[in-house]
Amino acid sequence: MKVSAIFLAAATVPAVTAVSCTKGLNYCGRALRYNGLYPPAWNAIPIFCLIFQSWSNGPLIDALEAAGVSPTNGAVAFSLFRCLGDAKIEFYRRCGDLNCGNGGAGKSDFCT
Repeated sequence: MKVSAIFLAAATVPAVTAVSCTKGLNYCGRALRYNGLYPPAWNAIPIFCLIFQSWSNGPLIDALEAAGVSPTNGAVAFSLFRCLGDAKIEFYRRCGDLNCGNGGAGKSDFCT
């Protein structure tokens, strides 16, 4: 019975879709995570949030590790990542906690 309830709950959650980033622009990790490119998966259901959180941050963590940066929550959220196109990113710069600003539509995010 519990298994069918989980499947029913999962069926009612909207599908998570990725959006393309603009090649050459820089994005704060938190913007990528919460605004569409790498959203937290299943955030409406707490158990799925716990299960899939590391999956949804995977590309951000991979980019940090490739650059030799420890993938802490702060580093994921408050670093700049450059869009390489086709939803691919690379680490660009660590801004420091709470120091990554939104550049607005069509502009790069920035360190404050």
